[in-house]
Amino acid sequence: MPLFQIGMLLLVVAAVQRSGWGAFAAVACLALAVVVEGRGHARERERPTPFAGPLDFATRFTVEQWVTFPRFVLTGGWRRSFRER
Repeated sequence: MPLFQIGMLLLVVAAVQRSGWGAFAAVACLALAVVVEGRGHARERERPTPFAGPLDFATRFTVEQWVTFPRFVLTGGWRRSFRER
């Protein structure tokens, strides 16, 4: 989801610039992305495996947003899935 990627990049920039408002905006983007992702997964027929803990959540969510979803879009899977709906 681009919102998560923007939030991550904004968080890095906010940390480098020591910007409180930037960090707040970044965390808001990340939180919104997590909520939207959770609602999307709730609609799926096959539920994802539950998280084993906070570290598992952070790593799986980050990999899904930076690797899995872009690959899904670039290979045409997203378009096929969208058309089937």
